[in-house]
Amino acid sequence: ALAHARFEGANPRIMIVNTPSNPTGSMFSGEDTQAIAHWSREHSITLISDEIYAELAHGWRAHISPAQFYPEGCIVTGGLSKAFSAGGWRLGYAALPGGAAGKQLMTSLRALASEIWSSATTPVQEAAVVAYSDNTELTAYVRASARIHGYATSQLYETLIKAGALCPRPAGGFYLYPDFAPWRNALLARGVATSEQLAQYLLNHWDIATLPGTAFGEQPQALRLRLATSMLYTPAEAKTENEREAILWAMLSQAEKWEDGGQVNEIALEMPALAQAEARLREFIGSLG
Repeated sequence: ALAHARFEGANPRIMIVNTPSNPTGSMFSGEDTQAIAHWSREHSITLISDEIYAELAHGWRAHISPAQFYPEGCIVTGGLSKAFSAGGWRLGYAALPGGAAGKQLMTSLRALASEIWSSATTPVQEAAVVAYSDNTELTAYVRASARIHGYATSQLYETLIKAGALCPRPAGGFYLYPDFAPWRNALLARGVATSEQLAQYLLNHWDIATLPGTAFGEQPQALRLRLATSMLYTPAEAKTENEREAILWAMLSQAEKWEDGGQVNEIALEMPALAQAEARLREFIGSLG
């Protein structure tokens, strides 16, 4: 792709990678990360590594940043809301290369930022001061959160695979990206030919909310959807914020005792919404024959 672009007269100088990935939940291996970094250096490409889900690696595969192999040409970005499972508390950061190039880039970014936004809200700034301090309790909280995300996505992944769906194994974050191509003919018989139609069909007929693959640049005919597990951790019966918070803190306390990459089946009893989602997906796929 780079050679073709340069042949056509373009001059690409930046490549963006996202690992762990949204929407797939997959993550580069150490070997792949090193290869990407070396290729970028060889072709004078600045690498922007979006690592906003890095702290939510599930444990069975270690997250390795390309900045370890290409520090002089890699910009690492991240943010508060995903790393700390704090949806809506948005504050991002960029770690720039050292040296003169990094200083020049910092000057340009500051000039750009001053014309686009002023600052994060005060509560978010106060939260960030605590979040990015050396805090052992928060470190334990983040690891426990990652283990819960890992458990939920692995459970849903196994359900999808056993039912016959195609799906990358999630390694970080709280997303899955199944492909329903094996049931294309059955879905066509129901008037479903695109991922957008499939997402709408699941919402209307099965009360399953998803995002179509077209939201991530897929061709419409690709029957891939993004699923998110982050709303499946508390039962629907927990009506108040206090009830939901108590359930989540109990789960976090239990998850702190797990080994990274491990699973504790007992927690399934505390995640009825996840079990319901699994059952509904099995029923939907079963209806396709």
